[in-house]
Amino acid sequence: MIDYLDHVYEYYASGQYFENAYNIDGEEVFKKAQDGNADALRMYEEMGMHLGNAIKTITYALNVELIILGGSVRHAYPYFSKKMWEQIQKCAFKKSVENLKIEISELKNSGILGAAALVFE
Repeated sequence: MIDYLDHVYEYYASGQYFENAYNIDGEEVFKKAQDGNADALRMYEEMGMHLGNAIKTITYALNVELIILGGSVRHAYPYFSKKMWEQIQKCAFKKSVENLKIEISELKNSGILGAAALVFE
């Protein structure tokens, strides 16, 4: 079940979303969004909605206080953060998201480093 959820989250709530849903490279979408392209901005809003739903689901299972976003989408946070937070605020358990913080990683390979940290723990 965890593998399935991991795959679903990666499909809809990561930089791969653009390739999966629109057959377009995420870097190309990012460049277009920087230029103010309406279609690219809409794609980021959609991804933000999916990411917000993923985070909301995580808060139903775990009482997390901090989520760190990394990977290729970390640079595009301004383009999807509003929709992401709108979805998170729809959480049925208001207390579980009341103090939730979401930060952006400065590290290029934060996902790999986080996985390595779990192995060494």
